[in-house]
Amino acid sequence: MRFFIFHVPKIADLLSNSGLTRLELTVMVHNERAIALYKKMGFEIEGTKKRSMRIDGQYVDEYYMAKTYLEGELNGETGIR
Repeated sequence: MRFFIFHVPKIADLLSNSGLTRLELTVMVHNERAIALYKKMGFEIEGTKKRSMRIDGQYVDEYYMAKTYLEGELNGETGIR
């Protein structure tokens, strides 16, 4: 989790120079701490990937989450969506 917190601002800096406008991730639905952190950082749940993986013999769902940026947002021209 610390890796993610530390690197998202750096990733945003890279995005501002690349023309990309979207960051995506998946997170297991039962990982409430991670989901809360990602939401705090501006990510939104876009959908659920059912039975995404099998852990200890049990299927686990994952959320698709994304943070999108409009043209110019990363350069401080507008707010993050």
